[in-house]
Amino acid sequence: MNIFPRVFPHHAFARKVTQGFYVTPFEFSPEWKMKKSSDALFTDFQAACSSFDLDDGRKVQLVRGDHTNMGVITENIWRHINESQFVIALCVGANPNVYYEVGVADTLGKPVLLIGRKMGGRKKRGAARLADSDFKFDISHIHHAEFDLDDFDLHALKPIVKAFLAKVFGK
Repeated sequence: MNIFPRVFPHHAFARKVTQGFYVTPFEFSPEWKMKKSSDALFTDFQAACSSFDLDDGRKVQLVRGDHTNMGVITENIWRHINESQFVIALCVGANPNVYYEVGVADTLGKPVLLIGRKMGGRKKRGAARLADSDFKFDISHIHHAEFDLDDFDLHALKPIVKAFLAKVFGK
């Protein structure tokens, strides 16, 4: 794919077929009322991915770009998304960095699973419902799952992640 102007110097990446990229806000705002930290949720998502067995016995793993001290963070994110087979994005609080990374993944044609909170207004439809959602109109078409705050744990995430990975890996 030719991208102009070239913002990132590297464009040749080896696909790591067992790797997924995890997108999350850097920190959770207290107003989001999240009961787990970003690191704790990453651990849950890692466990859900590693519980998915590929036919050859390999395990699926997640990486994240915000915990790398090497180089420019946006270049690391670009590299990780290009190398990864899929992306899982935690969309809480309409965080700009999350939407940027989801946009990059969508542009590159990566399968993306969006995870967000159930918000008020569940009986609303269309634009009225999306106004109360972690999933704004421009990404609401992407595969997504919503959870009550009390259900953001491994037990609830695992079946959603495994079903998504089954589609990604054609199982």
